[in-house]
Amino acid sequence: MQDIVYKLVPHLFENEEKRREDFNKSRGVVTPVKPGKKAEVHTPPKLSTVINTPDGHKYHHDEQICLCLEPLRHQERDYCGQRLSLRQLEKKFVRCSIRVLISHLKAMLHRKLAVPPEIKFDILCEDEVQAEETSLKQIYLMTWYGKETPMVLYYQFTTDDSVT
Repeated sequence: MQDIVYKLVPHLFENEEKRREDFNKSRGVVTPVKPGKKAEVHTPPKLSTVINTPDGHKYHHDEQICLCLEPLRHQERDYCGQRLSLRQLEKKFVRCSIRVLISHLKAMLHRKLAVPPEIKFDILCEDEVQAEETSLKQIYLMTWYGKETPMVLYYQFTTDDSVT
């Protein structure tokens, strides 16, 4: 019966074999080599296929990093007659892509802490203020490599800010 179905539907057998091999590869199971087939030699992907991957720009394909975001110290700031206080985030542990920039973290802090955009933040690692265009991978490799995870970053209101 199966032979008849294979004869009626073109390429069904080859497609099923390929799906079976892909399934086994995804689970790390070695597929036995059939007598008529050659053993597959694993070759690394060519650079052009890595660069031209259609989903390569998406963050969910990236390496992940775990962070702990904490306020450096208790700080208050006057803004338009209101007293803004720097408080702890509700969820201080973050897992994100290593491509995330400091500017992304600052935007997240503005949203989570409900701070007006005129008030600026500094983000520090190892008592060093990080530039906005610095990625988390750069920070990890330059200052945190070899230390325990999560990487701890501190935030504070910018001290040289002249907003009243």
